[in-house]
Amino acid sequence: MRVRTLLGWSLVVVAVFGVLSILADSRGSTSQQSSPLAERLSTASLLNLRDSEPITLMATGDVMLARSVEAVMRKRKDYAYPFQATADMLKEADIAFANLETPLLPGVNTPIGSMTFRADPESVAGLQFAGFDVLSCANNHTMNYKEKGLLNTVKILRENGISPVGCGANQDEAHTPVVMEVSGKKVAFLAYNDRTIPPRFHGEAKFNVAGIAAMDVAAMVGDVKNAAKEADFVVVSM
Repeated sequence: MRVRTLLGWSLVVVAVFGVLSILADSRGSTSQQSSPLAERLSTASLLNLRDSEPITLMATGDVMLARSVEAVMRKRKDYAYPFQATADMLKEADIAFANLETPLLPGVNTPIGSMTFRADPESVAGLQFAGFDVLSCANNHTMNYKEKGLLNTVKILRENGISPVGCGANQDEAHTPVVMEVSGKKVAFLAYNDRTIPPRFHGEAKFNVAGIAAMDVAAMVGDVKNAAKEADFVVVSM
């Protein structure tokens, strides 16, 4: 099941690369714009695999470190425990990406059944062990503990060499891409939360308010265009 999940994510990411490469290339020549869509996708979406040093990106789904997961980690005193079966595979990638579904904040264990997630800050040791480079915080649980939970999560991730994306101390930071460089190629990451699910508009980053990046089409297009100016490929998580 895990292998199939990872393969599924890989296919989605490849498709996103292709679509965004087409958007980024929209300033190109007329002849290029007139080429068949399928041909352009097959050419643009494979991270320049014809190059001598292709990039390997591995993306997983939600990483939830609260409730029973946290209880087991604390009992075993092993914050790498949730990733024991997958870390070796993730570390093979040049870039490992996931959606962090849990704010990192000190506190008591989240009761089973509660939808207000909070994970021990020491859980970052497990995220490091798994080899994650970039983590999306643009989801419906990052703001469970409001601004305090978000800012603490961002601080802990950055202090431990992991780049959060889709969130920040203000709107500009939440919409700023994380750019990773591998083998001379730059890959930009952007992340957004669907406005139709909790916390809806309440957790959105504003001009001077910390929060997450909302999935607004106009803003996303602008973000992608800007990211494409400084990166060879753009990955969008939604």
